[in-house]
Amino acid sequence: MSSDWSLQQLGYLREVVRSTTWTEAAERLGVSQPALSQGLAQLERHLGVDLFERRGRHRVLTDAAAPLMELAERVLVAADDLSAVAARLSRGDLGPLRVGMIDVAALHTSPEAITTFRHRHPEVELRLMVAPSSRLLASLMAGALDLAVVVRPEELPAGVDSSSLVDEALRVYAPAATAGDLPAAEWGPWAMYPDGSTTRSIIERALRRAGAPTDAVSESDNPEVLRQMVRLGLGWAVLPASEADAGAHPLQAFRPEPVARRSLVITRRADAPVDPRAEEFIALCRV
Repeated sequence: MSSDWSLQQLGYLREVVRSTTWTEAAERLGVSQPALSQGLAQLERHLGVDLFERRGRHRVLTDAAAPLMELAERVLVAADDLSAVAARLSRGDLGPLRVGMIDVAALHTSPEAITTFRHRHPEVELRLMVAPSSRLLASLMAGALDLAVVVRPEELPAGVDSSSLVDEALRVYAPAATAGDLPAAEWGPWAMYPDGSTTRSIIERALRRAGAPTDAVSESDNPEVLRQMVRLGLGWAVLPASEADAGAHPLQAFRPEPVARRSLVITRRADAPVDPRAEEFIALCRV
């Protein structure tokens, strides 16, 4: 399992599992489909385990291969780490720093950290990915990011370390013509974060505790879109104050007290190689 061809075949396995078809996997890998099939057949013989079975016209991962896939992911991430560290040492620097952030962090809570880091380290390529928390955590676990600023979920994935950054108030915002004494049972309908997102789960639990309905008429992972829905009178929203209060035309909270709170954390893989640049970036975010 230590030879180059074995690592290449593990890469074939990962791409096939991620892709819709083997043809798509071969195209993304830049190899022919016969070469892909041959490589995976050799891997099956090497491991002594049937990796795929036919279901109709498709070949799918067998139940026996599922735990091997998890280990293969870890081996490939570790191999990527080894290659990255070696490349950094050979160049005499530490290469790019790949950071993921939810939009509110990039726009409001951490822009000074980005500016300061770039000023101190102009030779470092700071790569910034802005996306929802779930996507950032998945990219972090896959080794595609070094750090990720996310909304802390109820439980972080195994193998992820976190440092607290800021505790954000989430307030209720209603269209301008809404009566200020409206009881919670008559709040809404809502412009919401996407179903399944960490922030939406926090908001829905809080609204239920307050006795409010949670019917959504629109969804977006962009809080500026949600804010615009409120401005247009198309729905209510629960937003972090840093977003709702920003710009030339801030929203007026329906009630001054928060309906909920959420915590932003900066995360990294617990088994990631030590990187002084990452340590410094974390420290800047926590200032």
